Amino acid sequence: MAEEQEAASAPEETKQGGGLIRWIIILVGVMLGMAIVGLLVFNFVLRPILDGEDNDPVETGPKVSESAQTVDFEEAYVSVVMPTKDLPASTLAYHVSLECSNAATAELVTRHLPRFTDMVRRMHSYKTREELDDPMVEETIKRQIVQAANQILLSVQPEPAEENEVTEVFYHNFFVQDML
Repeated sequence: MAEEQEAASAPEETKQGGGLIRWIIILVGVMLGMAIVGLLVFNFVLRPILDGEDNDPVETGPKVSESAQTVDFEEAYVSVVMPTKDLPASTLAYHVSLECSNAATAELVTRHLPRFTDMVRRMHSYKTREELDDPMVEETIKRQIVQAANQILLSVQPEPAEENEVTEVFYHNFFVQDML
């Protein structure tokens, strides 16, 4: 009888040992899978970043000419049109610079600075508070300034020259100050 009990308990021990081996195999498989995924992430994601190499080249704007010059304007303030008359007027503060294609263009802009200053002021004036809350308003005003500045350049040049143009507008600051 004792032999029968030992024989009956022996298959249970074998089953328990087989279950343990199965869990060890699964655990080793999971660990190998995680190690492979880690190596792949390191090789294809982290290594290029650490080496300073990026497969996706960053798109940059057009190349700036070596002869490009910047004309700086003074910081200015304009009142903002408020939605109701009983609110105190907010103030828009801005400070811009114009990038000119060459020294001759920068000299023309400097020589006719009052004309360009007035144009920049007009582009910022009479904006409503709602318009200034739009995140794209700066880019819109920049495009308008470039177009208007190039129109002024055409009118003040003795002879039209295609190489004389304003290529970009830069903001040093652009913010609305609410008076509450």
